[in-house]
Amino acid sequence: MTSMADTTMAETPTRLFQETTTNNAQPEVDRAQVTVKTEKNFASVDTGETVLIIPCKICNDKASGFHYGVHSCEGCKGFFRRTIRKNLTYKPCDGSCTVHRRSRNKCQYCRFQKCLNAGMSHDSVRFGRMPKVEREKIIQELQSKKDSVFDEAEHEIQLKVMIDSIVRVYEETCITHAKMEVIRKKIKENTMDHKLYDKPFPPGEGILDALFPKSGVVLSDVQRILDALQKETVRGIEAMAKFAKGIPGFLELDLNDQVTLLKYSSYEVCLVIASRLLYDLKFYIGYSGVVVTLEAMRSLSLWPIMEPKYQFWKAINVLSLTETEMALFCSIIIMSSDRTNLVNRQQIEEIQERMTEGLEFQLKRNHPSSPRHLARLLVKLADLRQLATEHIDMLKRFDVGKNPSRPIPPLLREVFGIHEVH
Repeated sequence: MTSMADTTMAETPTRLFQETTTNNAQPEVDRAQVTVKTEKNFASVDTGETVLIIPCKICNDKASGFHYGVHSCEGCKGFFRRTIRKNLTYKPCDGSCTVHRRSRNKCQYCRFQKCLNAGMSHDSVRFGRMPKVEREKIIQELQSKKDSVFDEAEHEIQLKVMIDSIVRVYEETCITHAKMEVIRKKIKENTMDHKLYDKPFPPGEGILDALFPKSGVVLSDVQRILDALQKETVRGIEAMAKFAKGIPGFLELDLNDQVTLLKYSSYEVCLVIASRLLYDLKFYIGYSGVVVTLEAMRSLSLWPIMEPKYQFWKAINVLSLTETEMALFCSIIIMSSDRTNLVNRQQIEEIQERMTEGLEFQLKRNHPSSPRHLARLLVKLADLRQLATEHIDMLKRFDVGKNPSRPIPPLLREVFGIHEVH
């Protein structure tokens, strides 16, 4: 079986690989504008430059001072003092209770255990001002936490900037739910030229007849559908190329790597985006106006070719991806560092890792109850490679490019590695 990696790379890039003026510059994040949220109900320590906030080691409430060897609030200080002086014992539990400001009175056993674990001791009876060493230690700990929170906030901002940039280009270039909704609305209202195939086709016409029509015959319904699919594939690949050049870092790659990534990923991305064409058991073939019901499609001689793609589209649609998630997933497909003949795989892999991080960020936010959403989606990459490979093998097996009565557009010849007939 011929793989995508075996297709011949064109020496002279066609319009798919033309330069664009897509602006890839990412805005700098002003550290002064990043606001880090902190709790307001903690005690504070003046470091000389800023005031750092100190929590109670037991319940995280405002620490009133240094009591029994640790920083604690008035409530936990009094609780520990009463327990020690009166020699109180509490009903044991499994020790899994959460002790914080609002729940600290619910389980006295766990609260006392947390006091002991934090280091509270009757032998360390000292109140009020903390020693200098302890004070410096606390300042260092809090400053470290503050820096960590700031770094996380800054990283999240950079991630969102990248995601917004990708989504903006994706929505400008590719088919989205919103665009397909407009097309379906126009078809429903009969304000767009369209053709609906909603009845099973009669048997008899084979795939070879559709691919190689005899001279002078009237264009059949199957051929019309094939033509619509071909035109939408060309449109999709052109859109995908524009989208790819808007991925942050793509235009900074070696030119040969740009060509390779576009060539090998273009049809795969088209297959993913084509899942948007399937709606209510109908195939809306993009802007062509051709609509084929699932029942009619199954009766076609080309159904054996379409059926694996249909199953893939169903699986993608089950994941209910937003446009943002779809854009990031397509970016991951494009930035695949395992393509053949790449010059700088590490640079490509680093870009793909950022895309994957962005997708994970979005999936966790949009699908919090589905922690395996990312894994389920990335598994589809192998299915996608197989579908693309099988499609190219089918075209080569039927020698589609050698049929002068059904010419293949130059763009598809280049992507699929089909040589032009002279």
